[in-house]
Amino acid sequence: MNATSISYANGRFVPTDELTFPFANDMLGTLRGYRIFTSCRSIKHKIFYMDQHIDRLFTMADQIFMPLPHGKNDLTRILFDLLLRNRHLNSDLLFLIIYSGGPADSSGMLPSETAHCYVTVSALKTPDTQSYERGIALATYPFEREFAPIKFLNYAGSVIAQHTVVKEHRAKAPLFLTKTENPEWLEGSTFNIFAVKDNTLITPPTDGRILPGITREVVLNLAQESGITTEERAIYHTELPEFQEVFITSSTRGALPVVRIDHTMIGAGLPGPISQKIDQAYQNHVENY
Repeated sequence: MNATSISYANGRFVPTDELTFPFANDMLGTLRGYRIFTSCRSIKHKIFYMDQHIDRLFTMADQIFMPLPHGKNDLTRILFDLLLRNRHLNSDLLFLIIYSGGPADSSGMLPSETAHCYVTVSALKTPDTQSYERGIALATYPFEREFAPIKFLNYAGSVIAQHTVVKEHRAKAPLFLTKTENPEWLEGSTFNIFAVKDNTLITPPTDGRILPGITREVVLNLAQESGITTEERAIYHTELPEFQEVFITSSTRGALPVVRIDHTMIGAGLPGPISQKIDQAYQNHVENY
């Protein structure tokens, strides 16, 4: 029998498969979609960049006027408690920290109390070794997330893209483009995007149109420490044939190479030297965290 993980449900610790969201007592979450989250992982019983994830979560809550039930130190204690309660899994863990709007006032649109807090815990699953050795494919999809710097629990665009362009191109995930005459790369369904052109590592800027990923920032710092020139600027889809390498970043993937976008092969169709260098630097960083 597989060991059961323990999660946190608005003041209670419960087996993860028993965690539920109330309906009537969480009207803003269930009917209005007023829910934000962050996902982070553990490494050797430490939570990777925990403070940064918590800071970003609290910043997002402030930006959308969501009153929270506790402070940063309280959330930190909950996460440490969950680390201890899940030691029996003998695995690195994935934490999904959710703040859900809670009950509404008479308008049906404003919270009548502080948000509810949930933290789901599961064994961490990362891409298979073959994905790093051979790279993955992406499919482009014109889609601009509303309130892009906020991690809302609304992935309708990603789900539709997965049903359509991802299937059509036999890809792994969608890459979102602006709906402009000269489309720009934005981000993926659950990742940030990087490209290599003339030995320079390029990524879209955090200008309000993408999520400022924590792994994205880590990778930029590692690249600079490794002597790789970096640039944050608009990436136009018309530049695709000029890119020698492309990779994506996220908490669960690290730096994962991309070898095809739609029908266009990237470089030689294999992970390139800068992607491999970044991936190795990231893995070393994880091991020494």
